[in-house]
Amino acid sequence: MKANALSQLAWELNVLSNAVVFPNLSAASQQIGISQPQLSRIVAKIEKSLGVVLLSREVKRRAAWTAIAVELAQTYSRGSRHLESELQRLVEDSPLKRLRMGTLEGLLPMAAEIGHKLISKLEFEALELDVYDLNDLEERFLRGDLDLVLTMREPGRRKYTFSKTLGYQTLEERARTTRGRQVRIQSGYEYKSQTGRKNAETSEMLATLVSNSLSLRRHWIDTYGGSGLFPSPLHARSSGEKLETPVILLGQESLGARAWKTISS
Repeated sequence: MKANALSQLAWELNVLSNAVVFPNLSAASQQIGISQPQLSRIVAKIEKSLGVVLLSREVKRRAAWTAIAVELAQTYSRGSRHLESELQRLVEDSPLKRLRMGTLEGLLPMAAEIGHKLISKLEFEALELDVYDLNDLEERFLRGDLDLVLTMREPGRRKYTFSKTLGYQTLEERARTTRGRQVRIQSGYEYKSQTGRKNAETSEMLATLVSNSLSLRRHWIDTYGGSGLFPSPLHARSSGEKLETPVILLGQESLGARAWKTISS
């Protein structure tokens, strides 16, 4: 059989390798999360492509795996483990040529410090360090456009291998009173989740300045007045009542364990 035809069966063979550890088709479908008709179609496709019999169908509804099915699944599993280990070795042994790092603006001083240390410890040609708002940062990391990020949460629902909590921040109210209409200073994220807020004393709608630039929001309050929430300096977790947000260093698995060990230390 040609190699390219066999490669098209990679997913089906992976399903088979998980299924044969159970005594029959019915038990396998319940445990690996695939319906029995779908699993039957996958098995039939492998049988047709390779010209083998994977299920002994002598007894209806009690079809059992044949010896060739078990041997084929074991061969595929061994090959997959070998390929995975070889790829991991190549990733870990290959030097980084470019490190793409993203950060939230409030964490920029820390990101710069980490970047400075990495330049002296890792041999790469260029460090790209840019500032993004939270949504853009997460989207770029999930797309693989960023190798390393400083953020406040892990995007998505998966558990990341290369993740380290560096400390915690709280959001603290900062205000400077001025005459006339009061201004609420908010990030784009805050504004989307909290709009139309009223001033309790004047019963008037607050004017809102919306900007994803932390430095601009601070400058506005210092120069023109207003109020807003700003992140505190990094600190260890406390038992206080204030809501604390973690500061997380998050890396792509493509960095490799060796590079991550240097980065996270």
